[in-house]
Amino acid sequence: MNEEKLKEMGIEEANSELSDEEFEKWHDLREESLLESANENRTKWEKEDAEALDILINKDEEGMVEEIEHQGNEIKYILNMDRKQENIYSKIMNLESKENPNQEDRKRYKNLLMDFFAEIVTEFNEKEIKNADFSSKALAKQCYRKWGRLPFQDLIEEILLKFYEEKREKMDTVEKFR
Repeated sequence: MNEEKLKEMGIEEANSELSDEEFEKWHDLREESLLESANENRTKWEKEDAEALDILINKDEEGMVEEIEHQGNEIKYILNMDRKQENIYSKIMNLESKENPNQEDRKRYKNLLMDFFAEIVTEFNEKEIKNADFSSKALAKQCYRKWGRLPFQDLIEEILLKFYEEKREKMDTVEKFR
C-alpha cells in the first residue's frame, strides 16, 4: 500500500486492514505527520505571539507618551526600551559602574546621556532654550549646556526611575493573576 493511503487511514481502519509490517509503517508515518503538524502549529503560535507582542510594545505612540517637568520645561518622551534605547542605556550603566573613569569615559558618558535624551524626547516646551530642534541631538546639547551635567543626568534618572516603577507595578499586577 502506498504512503498516501496509509497516511489517510484512521486507527480503526489500520488495525483491521493492515498486516503487522504495514501497521508499523502506518504508525511511523502517522507519528511523523503528527510531529510535523505539531511543529507547524508551534511555529504558527510563535509567529502569532511575536506579532501580538509587537502590537503591544509598539502600540499607538500617543498612548505611550509620558510627560515630565524639569528645569521649568515640559518634556514629552516615549521610553519603551526598544533595542536602540536599551543599547544606549546598557552603555550608560557600564560607564556608571566604572570605578575610576578617565576623561574619555566621562566624554562618552556625556554623549550617551545626550543620545538617550535625543532618542526618547518627542516634544519640548522651550521656556528656557530658544530655537531648539527637539528631533535631534542639538536639543540635548543645548539642554546639557544650559542645565549642566548633574541636572541633565537627574532628568534621565528620573525618567528611568518612573519607567521601571511603572514596569514593576505592571508585573506585580500580572503576578496577582498567576
